[in-house]
Amino acid sequence: MALFTSVKLPMPANVDLYWDDQTTFTARLQQLNQEVVLSLSLCRVIRRITAVLLHSTRERSTQGDYTDFLPFFTPDLPLEELEDWLKIYDGSLMAESRQNRIHLLSPEGFVRSPALHFIPHIFRRWIRDPDSKGLSIECRRFERRRNLIQRAILTQHMSLENPSRAVCIVAAECTIDLLPWELSRTSLLIPPMIQLLHRQLMAQALRLELFEDAPEISLDTLAEAITTPSSRWTVNYQRLEFLGDSLLKFIVSTHLFYKHPQWHEGYLSKQKDLLVSNERLTHAAITAHLEQFICKDFITRKHRAFWPKQGDIAREMIPKKVYADVVEALVAAAYEHGGLPLSRKLVGIFLPELSDFASTPKQSPKQNGQFPVHLEMKLDAFLGYKFTNRSLLWEALTHPSWQRDQSTSSYQRLEFLGDAVLDVLVAKMLHSLSPKLAEGRMTELRAALVNADFLAFLCMESAMAEPSCPIVTADSPETFARAKNIALWMFMRHDSPDIAKLWTECAKRHGMLGEVVKKKLEGDDSYPWGTFAQLGAPKFYSDLVESTIGAIFIESKGCLETCGQFLKRIHLVDYLQRFVRQNVRLEHPKSALNRITGTDEVKFEIEDTADGLHKISVWLKSEKIASIDSCFSRAEAFVRGADEAVVLLLSRTRDQ
Repeated sequence: MALFTSVKLPMPANVDLYWDDQTTFTARLQQLNQEVVLSLSLCRVIRRITAVLLHSTRERSTQGDYTDFLPFFTPDLPLEELEDWLKIYDGSLMAESRQNRIHLLSPEGFVRSPALHFIPHIFRRWIRDPDSKGLSIECRRFERRRNLIQRAILTQHMSLENPSRAVCIVAAECTIDLLPWELSRTSLLIPPMIQLLHRQLMAQALRLELFEDAPEISLDTLAEAITTPSSRWTVNYQRLEFLGDSLLKFIVSTHLFYKHPQWHEGYLSKQKDLLVSNERLTHAAITAHLEQFICKDFITRKHRAFWPKQGDIAREMIPKKVYADVVEALVAAAYEHGGLPLSRKLVGIFLPELSDFASTPKQSPKQNGQFPVHLEMKLDAFLGYKFTNRSLLWEALTHPSWQRDQSTSSYQRLEFLGDAVLDVLVAKMLHSLSPKLAEGRMTELRAALVNADFLAFLCMESAMAEPSCPIVTADSPETFARAKNIALWMFMRHDSPDIAKLWTECAKRHGMLGEVVKKKLEGDDSYPWGTFAQLGAPKFYSDLVESTIGAIFIESKGCLETCGQFLKRIHLVDYLQRFVRQNVRLEHPKSALNRITGTDEVKFEIEDTADGLHKISVWLKSEKIASIDSCFSRAEAFVRGADEAVVLLLSRTRDQ
């Protein structure tokens, strides 16, 4: 085929098209770009040829004009032969008349009849009726696949030899298309080719608009970033948006952290939430006229123009979420081809207040402070990383209640930074896995790996055996103190009696449930949300993990790989790989309960018991489907109640 457009096409642009479960076409654009000045009469010819091809597989009632739509498709013939081709194949003949004896042949074109609503049918054979001495045509309906970009499942009735799909029609009522039906069906490749070209041209225009002075970014990646799920294309922005969401949060968080060294964690979080909100990103996208490049529909012949000029696009309502998703996907596209520097530059285009971001973070100034030498040595051994700025390390381990000296601040600012670093590290690992994970699965995995309960468990569970210390006494010249395990939370500095009490209570629960949680994480086919809730770890446990990550990030001058080594050390990466490899079910119990019950209303009834604990009952319609006693917190009660209800409902489904 030859392709005529009013603009030069980007190269390459290939697409796989699935005819059935056994046949795949790969449509390719060959490197034969030529500038040709077409006469008005030749333009009319190639427009008419395109219309003939495009409409040949449709019933007559749905055929429309093809006037302003580009590109144009024709057979790959010299220009001077196109008009002759059109004369040969445009139109149809009566199947049987005095002037036409086509019944003596085997027609190659589609059979159409008012009795068949002019729907294209494929000729099988002539049938002579001995009583009426007339002719009939046995044919079968042409099964037109409307979506060739999705893999097909071949059904038996699509077979040409399936007699059950054959129909007979009086030949005198039929017409036969002049265009052979096997050539007609190639026109089904035109709509996906048009969509492919549309995406590539949009991506090319966007690259010139946003990345004129930046390293070249792959058009395929940009096309993916601007393609919405509603376009029904095989690849859309969802996977890039997943990574871009974490990258944007990381870029904004690090910028705020270094630009405002005096800001409290609460101010930092509030400002970050404003900058990454859908409202702010939507405003940024509209300001950058991003709506011109978003591929939100499958381009069809109903669209007025294939390559509209700026300002000619109808101002259709694009949801805020789509604008925000495309911005985040573009941030990820920039990262894949230019790393963090290019991502930061792109963020600066959409959010000008971040355009002055320093590419290399500066370390916090060293402060004077005296820290216990024996604890310093244990910390270095536990972390497997030696800080030169010791104040930074102890800041990561200082609770806001600590008032004994002013040598360090609390861990809250570092926890804010570490949260963003952890999020982007996990997102990068998930996005780079092969085979590729769907966006929904990556979101479930990230939620399971960065939630406070899981991080708190790692903080308690990741321990190191403390070396035995010799003790010299009068009775024995040298004995050894009993070795004990040390964990990160044991180094936290605080001045709160309540924390000491929480430590004791949580240590008891960890002693009872720690092995249970570990076995479930390492061997179960579902994530232990309920057991985590039962463990009930206070938030400062997870804060310590995130603040330590933030401190390592600063000490290593912004090296994400060094922070990733710490995640391996506390076994977070091991669990990530296990969840992916064994396809662990990660859905939260409350989400699973809502999915299973659908529109049926679920009610939770919670009450406080005399011993200070909580009891919850879960009702579906008028039936109590779960009841949990002795919960330490209301949050634990809701999670465990939903978890037990899900187990019951799933068991009923299996029994049915």
